[in-house]
Amino acid sequence: MSLIPTDGTVLQLIPATGTVELECSDEKWQLPLIAYGVVVSYVDAAPGATLPGDHVEYEADVQPVVLVDGMPTALRSYIRYDVDGHPTWRVV
Repeated sequence: MSLIPTDGTVLQLIPATGTVELECSDEKWQLPLIAYGVVVSYVDAAPGATLPGDHVEYEADVQPVVLVDGMPTALRSYIRYDVDGHPTWRVV
């Protein structure tokens, strides 16, 4: 089992409540906000690297984490894989 984080790995969650409103073209929808997460956004690992001590570089940022079909999902991952187009969003 690899211990190296991959793109989209949530390293830490900070509970939160609210709603994320999304808008794309003529469509508007909402998702429940459940947390803010420190989420890996970029990984560069040496070939064969499997442990954090191996040459691994990654970047992380804080993102809203929403509930999608009962699963916690980083908002950026949801937009990348589940939404056609480029929606605007805001937390309310």
